[in-house]
Amino acid sequence: KDWYFRKDKLSENEEAIDWLVRHPEKFMKAWLDGYEVEEEPKYRVNIGGLYLKEPLADTNDFTISMTWNKDYAYPFDSWNMAREHTSELGGTVEKV
Repeated sequence: KDWYFRKDKLSENEEAIDWLVRHPEKFMKAWLDGYEVEEEPKYRVNIGGLYLKEPLADTNDFTISMTWNKDYAYPFDSWNMAREHTSELGGTVEKV
């Protein structure tokens, strides 16, 4: 199996191919039995009943876009990034 592994990658797919070559049993089991991809959790910022529609910009032009509808809230990829926005504005972080 080590014959395929290379340190110099020619394309972004080579890392996936390396994994497949090193884990054929896991790949075949997932292929035959099916598999479920777990989505990473998302977070939204709630400030006084309003939701942040977009992250705060790193500029001096300070405009905050908010919405009442949580379906239109910006989905932060990390809790830490959402928490960083609440530390500046107050509010809470909610898991989507």
